[in-house]
Amino acid sequence: MQCENKEFYINAILTLDESCQNALMYLIEKILNRCNQEQQQEQTQQSSDSFVDSAMLRSNQSKMDAPMKSLLEKLEELESENMQLGQRVNDLVQEREQLKIRVNELIQEVNKKADDVNDLVTAKEGVLEKVW
Repeated sequence: MQCENKEFYINAILTLDESCQNALMYLIEKILNRCNQEQQQEQTQQSSDSFVDSAMLRSNQSKMDAPMKSLLEKLEELESENMQLGQRVNDLVQEREQLKIRVNELIQEVNKKADDVNDLVTAKEGVLEKVW
């Protein structure tokens, strides 16, 4: 990759889960194959037709840039969505931990109430024995 921000992009890719990385690599491969095919077609056309207008070349370049730009925008959207989902996962993990703590508190409370009930039953039985 020849880019000033290549470390940023590589790190962003590495933070994706494996299935996202595979999908991204598949898209990159398709883009590269399409670019290679278009370049080969352009070279063939240029060699067969030496009178190609430079405006047509710029038009072809802009046609190639449009899908690339669209894919980059989609990648940015996916990265943003991935970050939002990551934050949501973190929030849910924290909520789960808080709920675990609350469940443990409730279990302790139920156990204490059960012990209190047992103590009351034992006391009642003692009183009944004295009465009978």
